[in-house]
Amino acid sequence: MVEVDENVAELGKLAQKLSLGPTRKDFLKLLKKANPETPFPEVDADEAITAATAPLLSEIEKLKQNQAHEQSMKNLAERRKPVAHLPAEDLKSLEQFMIDKGIADYEIALREKTRLDAVAAPRPAGRFGRAEMPTPDKDNALYKDPAGFRNRTLHNLIDDLHAGKAI
Repeated sequence: MVEVDENVAELGKLAQKLSLGPTRKDFLKLLKKANPETPFPEVDADEAITAATAPLLSEIEKLKQNQAHEQSMKNLAERRKPVAHLPAEDLKSLEQFMIDKGIADYEIALREKTRLDAVAAPRPAGRFGRAEMPTPDKDNALYKDPAGFRNRTLHNLIDDLHAGKAI
């Protein structure tokens, strides 16, 4: 019987310690769970407040999400201003190009896409004409002595340039 009394005394000390420390609310919730009909004002008040504020908190969260969405759409519209003149299909193509190339700025992406899509402008003939196709003799010289062929060709080219001949 002495052991039982000691165990009860130890449990009483532990219960008192738990009910007074920072674990008080958890201890009271545990007691409420064990005895649901017993009133515990602290636990009951917390549950009532949580139940009353839950819909309001969810509504506030929805409003925050809507506000963040609206702000991001405004930011996107602001960033799209340099390309606002583009048709929707071209804008979609540009945005896919931006994703593919990892470009974040619309203006830079448009400039780069235009540059890449543009056909190279023809070069004026001027003094420099079309390169001469190698003949079988030149091919033989090329394969027999590549360094000598290169030197002769370059020297001939330089001489022709100095003479003002069209190449």
